[in-house]
Amino acid sequence: MNEILTKILQVIERVARDEQAELAFTGAGEGIFGMPELAFAYDCGKAIMLKRGDIFGDLDVIWERELNLKNGGPTDLVFKLHKENRLIAIEFKLRDKKDAYLRDVNKLLALRTEDVKGMEITRVFCALVDAFSDECLTDARITSLDVHPRLRRIGGNRFSFSTKQKRFTGKPISCVVCLWEVIPESAKSDTSRL
Repeated sequence: MNEILTKILQVIERVARDEQAELAFTGAGEGIFGMPELAFAYDCGKAIMLKRGDIFGDLDVIWERELNLKNGGPTDLVFKLHKENRLIAIEFKLRDKKDAYLRDVNKLLALRTEDVKGMEITRVFCALVDAFSDECLTDARITSLDVHPRLRRIGGNRFSFSTKQKRFTGKPISCVVCLWEVIPESAKSDTSRL
C-alpha cells in the first residue's frame, strides 16, 4: 500500500504545481490557495484515475467523491479496490489551522469497516500548507502532524513551491504538499503495514 500512496502523493503534487502554473497566467494575484478545496480534491481524483494503471496496476478502481461513509460528513475522495476488498479514503485541507487538520484526521479515524461493507480501509490525510518560504521545514502545523502517534508521513520529503496569496504580502509564501496515512488504534501495533 505504501507504493500506491507514494504514487498518489506524486499525482497530488503534480496537480498542485500545474494549478499554480495555470493560475499564474490568470492575473488573479493568487496562486494555488485561490482554488476551492473541493475543486482541488476533484482535480486530484480525476488525475489519479487518469494514472490509475501506473498507481493501482491491474486492480479495478472505482472513484467516488464526497461520499458519506457515516463518519461525520462526506469524505472528499474515495477509491474502491474491490478485488483487494479495500477502500482508500482521502481528506484534503488547503491553507487552514492545525485544529481543522486534526478534525479531518479524527473524521478518518471514525471510519469503521462495518460501515463500508467490511472493506479494509486505508485512511489518508492531505494538507496543502501555506508556509512562509523560509519556514517550510519548521511550520508548526506540519511538525505537529509529523509527531502525531496515529499519523505516518508518506513520501518522507515535503514537496514545496513558491506561490502567491492575498493574505500575506510581506514575506514569500510557499505551498507545502504533505500526505499522511492515518493509522487506526486497531492497526497501530501492526508494523507490517509500515
